[in-house]
Amino acid sequence: MAVTLKDVAERAGVSRSAVSRTFTAGASVSAKTRAKVEAAAQDLGYAPNALASSLTTGRTKLIGLIANNFHNPLILEVFDLFTRGLQARGLRPLLVNLSGATDHAASLQMLRQYSVDGVIVASSTLPSSFARACKTANLPVVHAFGRHSPTPDVHVVGIDNVACGRMAAEALMQRGYRRVAFLGGPESATSTQDRGAGFAQSL
Repeated sequence: MAVTLKDVAERAGVSRSAVSRTFTAGASVSAKTRAKVEAAAQDLGYAPNALASSLTTGRTKLIGLIANNFHNPLILEVFDLFTRGLQARGLRPLLVNLSGATDHAASLQMLRQYSVDGVIVASSTLPSSFARACKTANLPVVHAFGRHSPTPDVHVVGIDNVACGRMAAEALMQRGYRRVAFLGGPESATSTQDRGAGFAQSL
């Protein structure tokens, strides 16, 4: 049988509310009580129920991590960094794969049903409308690798890919190359489109 909050309270000789406060970030509890509760919890092998805690705090600590190109090795590296960074901050990544014919509306509904605290859209090929839909649903959202814009619809973390393409072309031209070509990623990726446009501007 699983160890309960009541079991910990009885072992520590404190109230159940004291145990609850001990495992609630920012809650007021004396150092003496905290030490007794933590010792009892360790002896009994107790772990707080994160789902139950979310009902009290109103936060699930779930962060939706969304992409649609898992076949790209770079995305796997990015997700490795994202997930480790989130977990180090006490947050829980909820991966959502929007590849292929996945229903975007159903995925958005799932994020709302899980009451995620925020959403990271990590893709340059996913339509920006999905990030805007998250914002409309009152989900805090950041679009990583999104298209650079002076007035973005949502928070964007990315680079000016037009400038990058322009710099690449200029570097080749300065070295005397005249027969140059641009090789990019998927045509649907905004990064490819913008780098190609910048590259062409400098020819």
